[in-house]
Amino acid sequence: GLRSRTRLWLAISMPDKASRWAWPRHGEVIEPEGQQAILRRLEWLAWLLDARFGIPGTSWRIGWDSLVGLIPGVGDVVSMAPALYIVWQGYRLGVPRLTLLRMLGWVTLDTVVGSTPIAGDVLDVFLKTNLINMGILRRHVRQLHEQRATLEHTTPHIRRKPRLERYTD
Repeated sequence: GLRSRTRLWLAISMPDKASRWAWPRHGEVIEPEGQQAILRRLEWLAWLLDARFGIPGTSWRIGWDSLVGLIPGVGDVVSMAPALYIVWQGYRLGVPRLTLLRMLGWVTLDTVVGSTPIAGDVLDVFLKTNLINMGILRRHVRQLHEQRATLEHTTPHIRRKPRLERYTD
């Protein structure tokens, strides 16, 4: 397809940039520092969308998702784009497909119910779907780090030698 031809062209014409421009795969290996940077950026985005502004006299917070959702017809479709970006980054971080479907369900609920005139605006104030999706991503990355730490510290004898070293002994 087009993606494979693009990758092939990049690999041939610019071998040093081919990996940078390649399409991400599900669960591609991202080092822990990169994962933390992605999570920080996504947490900031979710905070902007769901909890940026405080309502005076209350403890409630609203974000740009609630404000843009007030625009009839277009607001919820526009606010769906950054929410889908959070789900896409979850895909890059290797979130299981069933969990990605759960995250997409939250985005769909926010978009579909949010497009109804009054109920959608109330839902946007009380249901913080982007912050919920960020909680799902944080939980996944924490479990991934715990699994890596367990494998690295308790079972060093199970790790295989690199491919070149296996056949030279």
